[in-house]
Amino acid sequence: MNLSDGRSCTSPGLRAATVLWTGVVTAYLLEGLMQTWRLGPRLDGLVAPVLFVGATTFAGVLTALVPALLGFLWGVLPGKSTGSRRGKAFLLALMALGAALLAYRVGHQEIERGLLFLRRRIDPDVPYELAPAARPLTHVAAWLVVPTLILAWVLARLMALRARLEAARWTTRILLAAGVGLLMGAVLWVDESRYVNLYRLIHGALSVVAVFLGALAWGLCPSAWIDGLARRLFSGVGLVFVGVTALAGGGLHVILERYWPVEALIYQQSNLTRETLFVLRRLTDRDGDGAPAVLGGDDADDRDPLCRPGRFEVAGNGYDENGFEGDLPADQVPVPPQPLPRPKSFAPVDRVILVTIDALRADRVGKMDAEGAPLTPNISQLAARGVRFTRAFSHASYTVFCFGSIWSSWLPYALSDGKPEPTWLPRYLNEAGIDTAGIATSFFGRVGFERAGFRRLLTDIDDSRNPRTAAMTLTEALRELETPRGKRFLWVHFFDVHGPYAPVNPAAGAGPKDLYEAEIRATDAAIGRLLQAINAPGAPSTAIVLTADHGEEFGEHDAAYHGSTLYEEVTHVPLIIAAPQLQRRVEGRVVRHIDLAPTITDLLGLSPSPDWMGRSLLTLALGNEDPDFDHGVMAMTETGLLSFIEPEGRWKIITHRALSTWELYDLESDPREIRNLAHPSSKRLRTMRRLLERREAGVEAFLREVRRRRR
Repeated sequence: MNLSDGRSCTSPGLRAATVLWTGVVTAYLLEGLMQTWRLGPRLDGLVAPVLFVGATTFAGVLTALVPALLGFLWGVLPGKSTGSRRGKAFLLALMALGAALLAYRVGHQEIERGLLFLRRRIDPDVPYELAPAARPLTHVAAWLVVPTLILAWVLARLMALRARLEAARWTTRILLAAGVGLLMGAVLWVDESRYVNLYRLIHGALSVVAVFLGALAWGLCPSAWIDGLARRLFSGVGLVFVGVTALAGGGLHVILERYWPVEALIYQQSNLTRETLFVLRRLTDRDGDGAPAVLGGDDADDRDPLCRPGRFEVAGNGYDENGFEGDLPADQVPVPPQPLPRPKSFAPVDRVILVTIDALRADRVGKMDAEGAPLTPNISQLAARGVRFTRAFSHASYTVFCFGSIWSSWLPYALSDGKPEPTWLPRYLNEAGIDTAGIATSFFGRVGFERAGFRRLLTDIDDSRNPRTAAMTLTEALRELETPRGKRFLWVHFFDVHGPYAPVNPAAGAGPKDLYEAEIRATDAAIGRLLQAINAPGAPSTAIVLTADHGEEFGEHDAAYHGSTLYEEVTHVPLIIAAPQLQRRVEGRVVRHIDLAPTITDLLGLSPSPDWMGRSLLTLALGNEDPDFDHGVMAMTETGLLSFIEPEGRWKIITHRALSTWELYDLESDPREIRNLAHPSSKRLRTMRRLLERREAGVEAFLREVRRRRR
C-alpha cells in the first residue's frame, strides 16, 4: 500500500480480496440476522440470538478465506500478458473444481433425483424403484464446471466494469450497490424461508448467487470505502486479518460445543452456514469417521474410526461404540415381553378394514372450521363409537418409512439393507387363510409395497387430469367390498390430503391451510360413504382401524410439507379403533404404528407373529391394564434425524446421528416444542440419551434373536 498526494492507493490484489471477503461475510451475517428474526421464540432470551448471528458470521469469516485469496491472486495478475492469462485460467479451473467438489458434497443425489423426476414427467412408466445412480465426481463436475466458469467470467467482467465506474458520482455508485444489496437480500430470503431442509441443490445454487451478489454490491461501492476497509483488514502485514480469522474459528468452536440449542438451529435453519460446517468438520476430522472432536463433532476419540457419535451401542462387548458414558452393560438391554394372550372376552371379527389418510394431522380430527362446522364429522362419528388414541405416533415423517413400519411391525431402521426380512402383515394373514387386498394411488405401486404380499393390490387409479383420487379410491373400495371373501383384511388409502392441495372449487384467496382443510373435508365425506357401506344391514362383523401415515407442517418449526423433521406436527397421528365389542373411550397412553399389525391379528382371532416388535392394542382398547406394554416411541428420517419419546410421554429428544445435534423438549409444559432444553450438563438429557442407547441396543438384540429362531 502506498501513499501518494495524500490519498491511499490500494493494490488491485488487496482491493479484490477485500471486496470478496467483505461480500462473503456480509451474506453470512445477513443470513444470521434473517433467521434470527424468523425463528423468534425458538431463540429464547437475549444471548441465543447473538450467538446464532455470531456463529453464522464466524462461519462466513472462515469461508471468505478462499475467495479472498483467489481474489488477491486475480488482482495481482493485471494486464493482457500471456502469463497473466495463464494464471487467470488456472484460477478459473480451481474455482470450477472447488464448485464441483462442493456440489458433490451437497447435491449429487439431488441432481440424480432431478433427472429421474424429469424422466418420469416425460415417461410415467419409469419405475419408482429406480434409484438415483451413483455417479463419479466427473459427472457432477460436468454440471458445475461450465456454470462456474461463466460465473467467474461474469465476475471478471464486472471487476473490469468497476474501473469504468471510477469516474462515476458517489451517489450513482451507492445507489447501484444498494440495489444489488437488496437483490442479495431477496435471494437470501427465498433461500432461507422456503423448504430449508429440502431441495438442497436449489438452496446451494441460491446461496452461491447470494454470495456473488454480496461481493458485487461491495465492488460497486466508492473506492475510498474499499481502500479504507483494505487498510483496516490487512494492516500490520495481515495481522488483523489473521487475528479476525483465529477469533472466528475459536468463537465458532465454543458456540457449537457449549450452546446446543443454537447448534441444532444452525443445522436446521441455515444453508450457507450449514454447508460451511459440513466442509469444516470434514477437514478437521482426524480419523475419517465423519465426526471430528471440534466444531460440535462430539467425537470422544478422534483417532479411532470405530468410535463415533451415532453408532448403535453393542451391549456388554467391552467397547464404547458411540463414546457416551462407556460400554452399555448387557443387563441394561430391554428384553421384549412375551405377547399377551388374546382377550377371551373379545370375539374375533369377520373382517378388518384399515383406513389410512396421507398427511392428516392429529389436531385436524374433530376441529371446527371458520363457520363453526365440524371439519371431520364422519371420522368424529367413528371415534364416538370406538376407542380414540390421543397419543398415537408414527415412526417417521416420510410415507415409505411409515408404511414399512405398519406392514412389518418393525422400526424403519430394522428395514434397512443387511437386516433380516420382516414378517409382513399381509403375507402373515394370507398364510392364515385370510384374504388381503389393498387400494391406493399409483404412487404406492411404484415404491415396492408389493413386497408386503397383498393378494390384490390395486394402485393404478390415478386420473392424470385430476390427481385428487378420493372418489376413485372410494369406488374401488366399494367394488372390493361387494365381493364376498370370507375372513378378510382390506387396506384403503386416501391420498388427497397430501400436497399439492388441489380441492375442487377452492375458495378465492384460500391459503395452504385452507386448501389442506378443504381436502380433509372432501376425504372425510368419502370416508362417510365408506362407513355407510361397511355398516349396512346384514354386513359381516367389522373392525375399523383409522390412522394417518404422518402429519403435515405449516411453518410451526420454519418448515413446510413433511419428511424433513420429527416434531409433533408430523409424527403425532390420529388413531381410532371401532369394533362391535369395543365401548366408546379415550385412551391417552402413548401408542405406535408398530402396534397395528399385532392389533389387527388380534381382532381377526390370530396370534401375533413372534417376529414383530409391536404389541397389540386390544387390551388397552378394552380398558384393561397391560403393565408390559412398551410405550416408548422411536422415529427417524432418511436424512439421519432420530427422535425418542420416553414411555411416560413427557420428555422427547431429537438428534441428528451424523451431526451430533441434540434437542430436548418437555412435552407437558411445551407441547409445541419451542424451548430446546438440551445442554452438555443436563441430567435429563443424559438420562434420555441412555434410554435411547438402551432401545437401540434392544433393537439389535431383537434382530439377533430373529436370526437365531430362523436358523
